[in-house]
Amino acid sequence: MLKTMFKYTRRWKYRDDNPARDIDCFLEKRREMDYLNPEEIRLLLENSPEPDRTIFLVAILTGMRKSEVLALQWGDVDWNSDTIYVRRSPRFKMRKNIGVEDKRWWFDSPKTKYSMRAIIMSPRLKEALENHRFNRTVEFAQKEKEKKSFNADELIFTNGAGAPVDPDNMIKQQFHPALERAGLRKIRFHDLRHTFASLLIDQGENIKFIQSQLGHAFI
Repeated sequence: MLKTMFKYTRRWKYRDDNPARDIDCFLEKRREMDYLNPEEIRLLLENSPEPDRTIFLVAILTGMRKSEVLALQWGDVDWNSDTIYVRRSPRFKMRKNIGVEDKRWWFDSPKTKYSMRAIIMSPRLKEALENHRFNRTVEFAQKEKEKKSFNADELIFTNGAGAPVDPDNMIKQQFHPALERAGLRKIRFHDLRHTFASLLIDQGENIKFIQSQLGHAFI
């Protein structure tokens, strides 16, 4: 960041050199990738109540990033072609309202241009999403819904108030407790993305196809 800042100060003639040019970046140790095997997937899902089970299943069977899963809308699902389209990610900023901090949500483009993609929906995932949609319809029919500016009716996954699911709360209150109940090691939610890749590799899928499903820029 400093190198970029000084690059522009030099370009705009505020100074003649870039004092950060020869400074090497601090090398962080890369975290080892982890993934769940089929038996561990079964244990996780068995120990996850709805709608958490469906959230985790979407991540495992699509390889979507956490933000991409939580930003899914029903319009992103093509039931005829069995395809899910990744089109957005949720963003938020903290605000203080009468002394209480809350989050204001909006939706933005995904991480990179490669992240906007079409993912094949397996029969198992299609059935799970159909069941989730039916349960949501029944739930909303039983109580009046407060209209939200971000059109909560279209979101596949919402919290009890009909707002987008908070990613941090989901990890702390749903994902980690589910791993503990299943007797599994503490992995990152992002490792469900690695799990999807490992499943495809194990099935002998073409590596270029795997790249396109994950939305990676480089193979």
